[in-house]
Amino acid sequence: MEPTNWAPEHSDALREHLAKGMSFSEIAKAINYLVLGRSYGGRYILRKPSGYPNFRGVMTFSINWDRFANFGFSRGIRPVLNGLP
Repeated sequence: MEPTNWAPEHSDALREHLAKGMSFSEIAKAINYLVLGRSYGGRYILRKPSGYPNFRGVMTFSINWDRFANFGFSRGIRPVLNGLP
């Protein structure tokens, strides 16, 4: 199998794609599914249906990107993580 190569993309375009591509409510649904096992209708099936309660983090691909965007990602996702049991 040959490696997949993508043409370089300007970081602003990638940042805009990610910012527009997934809302914090969608991310919250995914986190709640992973942690609590609360399905939201997606096709992914957890190996452990009750979830993974020790899951405690979300990562952006670049701290610099989040800083450039006034920490919009980390500030938006923090309430979701703080709301976990």
